Amino acid sequence: MAKRLSYSFKKGCGKVSKENFRQLNQELREYLGCKTLPYYYRKRNQIVDIPAHVKTGIEDIFRRYGITDPDEIWTITELSDEQ
Repeated sequence: MAKRLSYSFKKGCGKVSKENFRQLNQELREYLGCKTLPYYYRKRNQIVDIPAHVKTGIEDIFRRYGITDPDEIWTITELSDEQ
């Protein structure tokens, strides 16, 4: 069975300057199509098996704020069969 991975970009949000934090989150919300804050926060904390184009799009947004290393953006965890 293939591994299931959970991606969180919360770590990257913490790397952005305080002045840019609000704008970054707004861009990410728009990109992900999040209509509510709770839905955005769930996405920020966990996207299971993220499509490659979405991962790249999120990384492009962070790149505009000076965060270019994917290791500074993502926390990736393997999901167990129970989840």
